[in-house]
Amino acid sequence: QVWKKQSDNNIVSNCINEITCNDIHDILDADSEQNIDDLENIHKDYMEKVDDCADLDNLEDHESTTENIPQSSVTKLLHILKPFHKHLPLDCQTLLKTPRTVNTIALHNGEYVHFNIKDTILNILSKCQLLTNILELSVNIDGLPLFNSSSKQFWPILGLIKNICSPFVIGIFCGTSKPEHLQLFLQEFIKDISSLMQHGLKYGNTVYELKLYNFICDAPARAFVKCIKSHSGYSSCEKCAEHGSYIKGRVVFKSCSKSAKRTDETFILQSDEDHHIGISPLLELNIGLVSTFPIDYMHAVCLGVMRKLLHFWIGGNLNVRLQAYSVKLLSQSLLFLRPFIVKEIDRKPRSLSELARWKATEFPLGYYIARVVVQSEFKNHSGSNKAMTCLASSY
Repeated sequence: QVWKKQSDNNIVSNCINEITCNDIHDILDADSEQNIDDLENIHKDYMEKVDDCADLDNLEDHESTTENIPQSSVTKLLHILKPFHKHLPLDCQTLLKTPRTVNTIALHNGEYVHFNIKDTILNILSKCQLLTNILELSVNIDGLPLFNSSSKQFWPILGLIKNICSPFVIGIFCGTSKPEHLQLFLQEFIKDISSLMQHGLKYGNTVYELKLYNFICDAPARAFVKCIKSHSGYSSCEKCAEHGSYIKGRVVFKSCSKSAKRTDETFILQSDEDHHIGISPLLELNIGLVSTFPIDYMHAVCLGVMRKLLHFWIGGNLNVRLQAYSVKLLSQSLLFLRPFIVKEIDRKPRSLSELARWKATEFPLGYYIARVVVQSEFKNHSGSNKAMTCLASSY
């Protein structure tokens, strides 16, 4: 990602406001042979706007990053301006100070590139004002395929400072499978975070304290980085020590409320040996690997319970399946509700005939529908509301 520079020169800022993306594209679209007069007039107008600017490099950099101009177009513009401004480079990559090489770390089954967290956070602080000197960092680790016809995949480590909307990249692993050696994969991340948590970082006259707020991962990624049993295992519950039972092709936890709760201390001591498959390198950060790993609301509720319930009601066994007329009536009701859906719900409801293509953000509405459909069997409305509030909360 190319971070935008912040100019302290008010003259440059005012000049930027006057120069539009159309000015630049007009120059590039002009034919230097057939319309040389037009080109000179356009260039003359452009130069009148920038004559008062103290730093043309900052202007060009600002234009290229805020107006989403292709780098090839910026390079063409630089060639036009070069005779009049000898200090300008001829290539956009030189202007943006794009690194010539990427320092990658070779792992056993792929390569890893790490971005300095301190430099990234300082860049963020230069663009915003925080009311506190405590930076609460949320981290996401997940895997995603790159191509449909290849086993190549990315495992990015992403960071997000609380109350700042834009996430940033901490590191990226690329290989044919997930990283085989977790210690090597997280080594640079742990090193950077440990240093920042211990010493903080200074920007201006303020020393900021960094706290690792939580890890936001889906169930497979949580099991991977915590070195615990996969979510389908008998002792895989991350919040209690209940041993699962195998019922009708799946592992079920029948009485979690009566089981001992897992704590950060019991995790460190590995009191339940069946729950662990190794020692997580994240323990080096002295954080709680139970308290800092919340349950993933999207996969647990939206794409988990709610999707399964709706599929049961539409295409499940006869003892739970709804009648075709009821499904049709429910679909019509969903479509009728479209104009009245509040803005807090991201997607408008669709017919149940498109259930296979529903996105995760469409299933929260299904939760409220389910409470109406199975109202007689829904015993604890208050408890359900509290659970959904906790799972969906950003805190």
